[in-house]
This record gives sequence, C-alpha cells and structure tokens, in this order.
Amino acid sequence: MACKLVFPLWSTVGAAGGCKSQLLQSPEANKAAGLQLVQCTSFFPAQSDSPVPTSDLSNKRNLLLQRRRSSEFIGSGKLCQGTRAPHNRRVSNLPQATLDSVLQSMQEAVHREGGNLKNIEDKILLRFLQSKDQDVYQAARKFIAYQKWRESFLPLGYIPESTIESELGLKQSYLQGQDKKGHPVLVTFASKHEANKGDFEEYKRFLVYTFEKTLASAPAGVDKFVTIVDLKDLGLKNLDSAAFIAALQIQQDYYPGTLEKAFMVNVPFIFYGLWKIVSPFLEEATRQRIVFVDGNKIKETLLNQIDIDQLPVIYGGETDLVLLQDAVISNWPTVQSVV
Repeated sequence: MACKLVFPLWSTVGAAGGCKSQLLQSPEANKAAGLQLVQCTSFFPAQSDSPVPTSDLSNKRNLLLQRRRSSEFIGSGKLCQGTRAPHNRRVSNLPQATLDSVLQSMQEAVHREGGNLKNIEDKILLRFLQSKDQDVYQAARKFIAYQKWRESFLPLGYIPESTIESELGLKQSYLQGQDKKGHPVLVTFASKHEANKGDFEEYKRFLVYTFEKTLASAPAGVDKFVTIVDLKDLGLKNLDSAAFIAALQIQQDYYPGTLEKAFMVNVPFIFYGLWKIVSPFLEEATRQRIVFVDGNKIKETLLNQIDIDQLPVIYGGETDLVLLQDAVISNWPTVQSVV
C-alpha cells in the first residue's frame, strides 16, 4: 500500500495501516515552505478496522521507534529512504501558520513524553527543532533530555566558581564584549588545556559555566554567541580529543542553536589530525558555523564579524582581554536557564 507524506512534518499512522498526509496549508503555501510530497510505502501492513489489542499497539510503537532510528529515518521527517527536507531551511523562516503547527506538535510531543513546558519560551523549542532538522519527535526527546540533565548537573541553577577553581586558574577563556549584532564574544586559548591532566568532571563543569556566563552576558533579545578558538602554540600535550568532543557535545545537546560562529585561528598542522577524529561528532548545523581562518587574514576575517573597538588587541583590535571569571555581568550568577 502506498501513501503520500508531507515533509518535513511527520505523517500519522492510520489504525488500518498505511499513513495519512497532513497538509497544513494550500499546495502553494506548502511548496513555498519547502514541504515536499513523495511516494512512500506504508509503515505496517493493512489491518482490519476491528479493535487492535494493546499488546499489538505496543509492538507497533516499538517497531516505529526502531525504524525511526534506522538509516531510513535519519533527519527531518525522513520517512522514505533518500528523501529529506532542505537542511538549511530555518524553522523560524517558515510561514507563521506552519510554524504554529510545528510548535504545537512539539509541545504535544514534550507533554506526551513527560516533559515540563512551564516558563519555556517558544524560541527555545524552536532551537531544539532546528538542531534536529525539524524532526518533532527527536527534538522533543532532546529537549526532555536537556531538562533532566539540567536538574542533575545544575541543582543550584548555576556552576559555583568554587567548584572549578583549577580550571579557572588556567586562564584559558576570556569574555570580550559583543560582535556587530550584539552576540557575546568568547575567546579560548586551547594551549592552556593539557590532556589527561586534572579532573575531567571539573572540566565539564567549567564548560557549562562558560556557556552559561557567556549567554547570560548577551543583551535582551540575543541568544547566540561568537567564539574565537585560538590554537597558537598547540602541542601534543594539548591534543585532547575527549575534551574537545565533550565541549562540542555539551554545546550541541544542551545549548543547541546558540553558536552563531566559531572562528578557529592560528591553526597548526598538528590540529587537523584531531579534527578528523572529532568532526564526525558534529551535527551539520554546528559544522556549518565553524570557520578555519587563514593565518594571513585573521584581522580581516574577524573584523567582518566584530567591530575593532570590541576586538582584542592580539588580533589587531583595540580592547584588552578580560578573563571570563573577571567579567562583570548584571544578575550573575542566575538561577534561571539561559538557553
């Protein structure tokens, strides 16, 4: 049995087998929104219209979940092998009627999976949706995982500096004003970190502290940041794949959609071996925001993003570096989520 599906939104599974298309708008509007109609075989063989035993429904649900994780179901609404919605289609750019429907589906999915939406703004849900390429089910699961993580990892609502004194003592991160669009600018010197040295759990707390304080420094209405990762003087002792992967995964899993741009500067040849190891862990949306800067065009490249009075002197700017822990931010620490 064949049926039509609408991408990137999920289609429903009919009780009698097959699936039902969900056109949210007129064909013209759907086409403008980037939704695609394709032919696809049904999820399950057709059933009779008689009541379905609960155990059968459970088995079907398990089968559906299993198939969603298979190669046929990777990506946004990718219910047919080889078909997916355009990746660069931002959720926030969808027509308002479609956006409202997507958000409603996301909210229902979160409630259905036991999540809590109290005091959660729509823009937060949109970031999780975007990170999962508009896959409502996967985005809801990711959001719920984030809530559970936050409850366990930040029981106070923030990371006390007393719990990361060793990492702060390395003086590896600096908070440098804002870029041209108001995004906070974070500068990190990778050579200050040494592999297999120190407490890895403290390092992860330091990463979360860094994300939290950087985002908290953003002006109202801004929820992204820019980072400059300086790899100057990077040596073998600094090549820590576990630390690099941890930083990327924490950002992707718990702060999705908050990275505006990451500039990799002073990149030594030795780093590219590590990059081959860690890059497969990057989501495509994250990979697209990482820029390897030509060593001869560092100032020129950074000035395209950051005004000279906000750019550190070491990159040809006019401002001095300010240690992350010394940066003064109003209402910090905050017990509220900054994501």
